[in-house]
Amino acid sequence: MEPRQLPVVVALGAVSATLVVAFGRVFATGDYVLPLLLAALLPHAICALTRWRGLSSAASIGASTAGLLVLLIVTVPDVITDLGGRLSGGWRVITVDEVPIRATHGAVLLAAIVVWIAAVAADELAFRRQASLGALAPGLMVLIWIAALGLDDGQWVVVAAFGACASVFLGFQHQVLLEHRRTRLGPRRVVDAPRFLAAGAVTAVVAIGLGVAAAPVLPGGDKPLFETSGSGRENSGDSYRTSVPPLLDVGDKLRLGDEQVLFSVEAEREDYWRIVALDKYRSVGGGQWTLTAEGDERVAEGLDESDAEFPLEQHFRIRGLSERWMPAAFEPVEVSTSDVLVVRSSSTLVTLEDSVFGMRYTVISNAPTLALDDSAAARSDDPVPDELREFTDLPGDFPASVIEQAELITAGLATPYERALALREFFRDGSFTYDPSVEFGDDEAAIVSFLESKNGYCVQFASAYATMARAIGIPARVAVGFTPGTLEDGVYKVTNHDAHAWPEVWLGESIGWTHAFDPTPPSASAPGGSDLPGEPEATTAPVTPTTTVTSPTTGSTTVTSPPSTTPVTGTDGGVTVDPDPNTTDEGAGGVPWFAAVVLAVLVLILGPIAIVLGLKASRRSRRRRHADPAVAITGAWAEAVDDLTDHRHAWAPSSTPLEVARQVPVRAGDTTAEPLRALADAYGAVRYGAAQPDPDEVDDVWDHVDTLHRELGRSLGFVGRLRARMDPSTLRRREPVSSGVGRASPQEPDPAGWSKPRKPSTND
Repeated sequence: MEPRQLPVVVALGAVSATLVVAFGRVFATGDYVLPLLLAALLPHAICALTRWRGLSSAASIGASTAGLLVLLIVTVPDVITDLGGRLSGGWRVITVDEVPIRATHGAVLLAAIVVWIAAVAADELAFRRQASLGALAPGLMVLIWIAALGLDDGQWVVVAAFGACASVFLGFQHQVLLEHRRTRLGPRRVVDAPRFLAAGAVTAVVAIGLGVAAAPVLPGGDKPLFETSGSGRENSGDSYRTSVPPLLDVGDKLRLGDEQVLFSVEAEREDYWRIVALDKYRSVGGGQWTLTAEGDERVAEGLDESDAEFPLEQHFRIRGLSERWMPAAFEPVEVSTSDVLVVRSSSTLVTLEDSVFGMRYTVISNAPTLALDDSAAARSDDPVPDELREFTDLPGDFPASVIEQAELITAGLATPYERALALREFFRDGSFTYDPSVEFGDDEAAIVSFLESKNGYCVQFASAYATMARAIGIPARVAVGFTPGTLEDGVYKVTNHDAHAWPEVWLGESIGWTHAFDPTPPSASAPGGSDLPGEPEATTAPVTPTTTVTSPTTGSTTVTSPPSTTPVTGTDGGVTVDPDPNTTDEGAGGVPWFAAVVLAVLVLILGPIAIVLGLKASRRSRRRRHADPAVAITGAWAEAVDDLTDHRHAWAPSSTPLEVARQVPVRAGDTTAEPLRALADAYGAVRYGAAQPDPDEVDDVWDHVDTLHRELGRSLGFVGRLRARMDPSTLRRREPVSSGVGRASPQEPDPAGWSKPRKPSTND
């Protein structure tokens, strides 16, 4: 790579970076910014490095591909073990989500690949094929695609940014190409880097000041263009914590006015589609059922895929769920995706994606019929294993009246099956009314209030039943999910009105956990009633009550809506699923995207400078530390010539070292004459003399190099010294190869010390 191409590389990198800005009209959050920004800039840096090393186009593309793989490994979790799953998940989000789409790992992965390909293609066209307008084509194609699919907001910003960066690139590229074809328009050096950077910094400061002053008065100036909350993984990964209690979410879904399809299930028979089982009860906030599964003893990655005695295959297509719970009939034994956490005690499935929205997957469950025969009573009379005793725990302050009522209902019954059935019949005897509009308080007596009023909906029924079952020694928990839904053309359509909660009880080793004792009455019209397979349909349904209020002043009468319901769960009844509680979730926090942009820009600007300084330091050390004194002294003269070139001192290509030593001090100052003459003499003695130099002479000769460098710097200001240190032109020179005292290698340049090669002329 020629030094004058460096501004072209930077300008083309800026063109690719505008694609990252464009994707702000596609993604809903800023999580995509850092991976895409790296995907836009790294190809140009890698390709520039391979060109500087003189590698072929194939090698350049190969190095860029390797860089892409490293980028994906660093920024996308589990991309090595499940690349296909990430890609299919991303494609699912792109094809199912409405714009703006979620910035899931899979969707960001696909966008990063597109940006990377566009950047590599643009770099190849610009520098290998010497194209100008053609180099803008890959980015322009991506921009057109985003314009067709993205939001209209901010489109002018993207177009303006792309146009500005493209104009700068074309200006630099045309100047380089014209010079390459020996048609001179302007100086050979495209830009004076320090002055260019200083002017750009001043322009940026002025632009930022004007933007800050003008933004508040512009339309929409009070709204950010992008989300700046962070670029990390906010709600995905190897742990999951939800702040919305699942039981509270059931009530929210049932009270939504319009019925909305949340997902569909293709299965040969109906069942309850469970999302989570809550196994810990606390008598606070009206009674809370929670789930805390931490450690690899409680949480596994993937199912064991054991054989199902009663297999039920289900094909799910999720449309309107936003959590990470994966609906499935109990008990799932096999799932089509490996990106899943499993709560071992209840086989609750949690996807590793940001949410289940848009997912398609297949589950095979061991789901026996819910119709238990006469032998069920005898088969349920097994002692409760030690590992299940926690499912019979109740807090010490649990109301004694509820325990006494459970014991009274089941008095005289010998088996857990009979007691579980008696509890169910207690709620199904017709005295309880299903009413989703009922409101309970948040005190510890909420269950008592429900049992006294005998009005409630599925959450109260399930919670009361599960606690009463525990009170009489039956392991119980509360499951949350959906009833089967409506069967249409062999597919069950499940809506928000099918949201449901029900108890699961354990009845011996042969029966295990079962949800056959759902105590909630069926409801023909009000949402959330039970709908067990084979259960008779409800013939009546309660009418949602209305309240008539008469104004004492006007006498007018109005009808109000029923009060909002507070289910038997508090606002802190959340869920934690974490296979490794001793590690911090990578999704917490995250780097703000604007900080990532600033960091990337600094890397883009400072990276080439650091590379140039590092290569120069490495070259100097290699020359000075050579074991052969003759080569080390030859390297000292080469270092002096490079230093003179960096400080923009020139001489005729035919000049000898002694002639260079006489000519340069006239312009560089008399203080450079002595060290330069000493270096020329030492180099001439090694080059043309017959004697082997003494190793002690090497340090003296290199002291002259240091003196020359100091004196050259004194003749320039700070900007001049900085420019000389950052000038990469001398790095392109071929290193001298010495074959001994008095002998010149065929590869060694002219005697004046590595002058720039003469351009071919028409006479050649």
